[in-house]
Amino acid sequence: MNIKFLLDEDTQLALAQAFRQRGFDAVHIGELQRKGFSDPEQLEYAVQHGYCFFTFNKRDFVILHTEYVVLNKTHYGIIASPHLPISDILRRMSTLVKTLSAEGMNNELRFL
Repeated sequence: MNIKFLLDEDTQLALAQAFRQRGFDAVHIGELQRKGFSDPEQLEYAVQHGYCFFTFNKRDFVILHTEYVVLNKTHYGIIASPHLPISDILRRMSTLVKTLSAEGMNNELRFL
């Protein structure tokens, strides 16, 4: 099964569009009218809909990931990236998705 991505509002809408152009199943928080929700609410939405969460907000999502681990809760992956040009993100994401399945991302925190 392919990984589905939910992109945080701190990422560009153009990044979600670029993901889709490369064949990724991706949607941006803004496209779902979910801007302004808290990080825990966004991650819970991702969990409810089977998304791996992509963010530039490393600090807060490392904390959320740790909370999920401690509470034995499941998420479908978190990818935290530094702010990079879209071309660099796409290159790194292409490498990552070649090595992982959706199941392989379960409860994983990865850094680009």
